[in-house]
Amino acid sequence: MFKYWKFYLLKKLVSDPIVASQIYHMLYNGGQPPRIDYKIEVPSIPQTSPKSVSGTKIDISSKKTEMMEALNFLRTKTYKSKQDKESISILEAALKNEK
Repeated sequence: MFKYWKFYLLKKLVSDPIVASQIYHMLYNGGQPPRIDYKIEVPSIPQTSPKSVSGTKIDISSKKTEMMEALNFLRTKTYKSKQDKESISILEAALKNEK
């Protein structure tokens, strides 16, 4: 019980409880406090090979068909907003310039 009172008094004098326990071990156990090593296990991430994108080409015909599909979708909408009307005019101009 007397040890607890000593530690309590030491803890009140020193603000950090870790430092208080180290001082207590140095005074009453005759040396350094026992060292605790914490081991953190980090899961390994599987390595993947990088994918090269530099050699790919964009197919112009697929881009053109995609623009045509978007234009047809916007034309068939029953209610067209201001943004839809602007998009239709932009797509029509892009299709006229692209040959």
